[in-house]
Amino acid sequence: DGSGYFKPSDKVTREQFVKMILLATGTELSENKNTFTDVVSGAWYEKYIVTAKESGIVNGISDTEFGIGTNISRQDMATLIARLLEKKGYTFDKETDKFADDGAISDYAYNAVYVLKALGLVNGSDGKYNPKSNLTRAEAAKVMSSLIKFIEEK
Repeated sequence: DGSGYFKPSDKVTREQFVKMILLATGTELSENKNTFTDVVSGAWYEKYIVTAKESGIVNGISDTEFGIGTNISRQDMATLIARLLEKKGYTFDKETDKFADDGAISDYAYNAVYVLKALGLVNGSDGKYNPKSNLTRAEAAKVMSSLIKFIEEK
């Protein structure tokens, strides 16, 4: 967390997660200018967000705002990873058993959640995915580890 502590129960913000997935996948950062009004020029996260936006990985919480400081939900985490893998040319079969809380997954994230489940990148808890729960640092570490292993094996 910058002070040497992992803090596994802390939540992950949208900008933190974008940085994680771009670093985990070795994505080259863009030097272009930011278009989101809430992204501070020169901030540690700016190039990661610009790169993710240009790559089609993120859309922001509106046409003009990224959502800086907003915690990322588990379903949004799945959406960003699935988009990133698709942009990098990975193909996958999303046939898998459904989560017990399947109906709670938003339409925009539905396929992404099941793509990640089929790939073994997420597995839920007690049969549920908890799509609208905020992603914790511990969960992010598990997903990043699984993502890196998946990419290395391909």
